[in-house]
Amino acid sequence: MTRQFHRGSILHFPKATIAPSDNYQYLHDGMLVVEDGLVQHLGDAQDYLSNNPEVQAAVIQHHGLIIPGLIDSHVHYPQVEIIASYGKQLLDWLNTYTFPAEQQFVEAAYARAQAEFFCNNCLPTAPPQLVCMQPFTRNR
Repeated sequence: MTRQFHRGSILHFPKATIAPSDNYQYLHDGMLVVEDGLVQHLGDAQDYLSNNPEVQAAVIQHHGLIIPGLIDSHVHYPQVEIIASYGKQLLDWLNTYTFPAEQQFVEAAYARAQAEFFCNNCLPTAPPQLVCMQPFTRNR
């Protein structure tokens, strides 16, 4: 059993909504307790620690915003061929894989074939929150 205690500012959306500005919870000093990958507690840090002082030494203090359950589900269709390509650092990955892959899109036939592959194979299996990003330019 692995338990983690995360303390910091927490933004949480407790239910699915089409009006997130009306349905959110923000804790300036929050506590998120995760056990074996599942959220076990989400609430005010002071309240939690006053009832569980023995965990104080294990608390991880975060200085950014904690958003429990956030999944980055965006995809760039020109990068479908390089998904999961190894890179030590972002710039290394961009120079080695991304930029060479995206340069091939200057050829309209290649771009069309990749778009067809993406639409036929990725979109039908994508989660509903998938965000597709692709700057389109007009070929003159």
